[in-house]
Amino acid sequence: MGTYVDMLRHRYDQALDSRGQGYLNHITDQVTRARQMVKGVLTFSGVSQPLYAEPTLLGPLWQDAVQFLDWPPDTQLACGELPAVQINPAQMRQLLGNLLGNSLKFRSQKPLEVSLSLAGQGDGFAELVLRDNGIGIGPDYRQQVFDMFQRLHSRPAYSDQGSADQGSGGNGIGLAICKKIVEQHGGSIWIGENSGAQQGTALHFTLPLA
Repeated sequence: MGTYVDMLRHRYDQALDSRGQGYLNHITDQVTRARQMVKGVLTFSGVSQPLYAEPTLLGPLWQDAVQFLDWPPDTQLACGELPAVQINPAQMRQLLGNLLGNSLKFRSQKPLEVSLSLAGQGDGFAELVLRDNGIGIGPDYRQQVFDMFQRLHSRPAYSDQGSADQGSGGNGIGLAICKKIVEQHGGSIWIGENSGAQQGTALHFTLPLA
């Protein structure tokens, strides 16, 4: 579909009126979303493979994930002192990339603040929390956000923020992938009680200690 749209645009661009151009733009947008959705489904399938885990420090993985996103100049990023955990590094980069991408995409008009910190330890697991001051998630949707193909915000609600899709974000797959990754490690993931619409999001997850 994308190839034929490109051919139409290249060969018949001058013959199309504004309505025809609008149709082509709409098809192009749908093709882009379909590609992202297929990529997200493949990623979700990939994290279901047998897991290899090793003792890993989360700080360097945080730095890796942060540097690949286009943050606004006034963004405040903070990572606290974190313990070593028994994880698959590649999957953890995917997890952090999805979570940080959501914080970037669903930010509010105020300067963005994002942090990762240790909330506690017990029973061989570390509880971590990633906080942001974005548009937040209402209490009625705290479980729904982790289901496949669930989007709580329409595209116009955040398209004016100027942030690009990160990974499979925007199609309702990103947090489902995060849940799958955490559960593959024997942990849990949930939205904190102090999250809410226009109040930011506190996303908690547990990982096994090294």
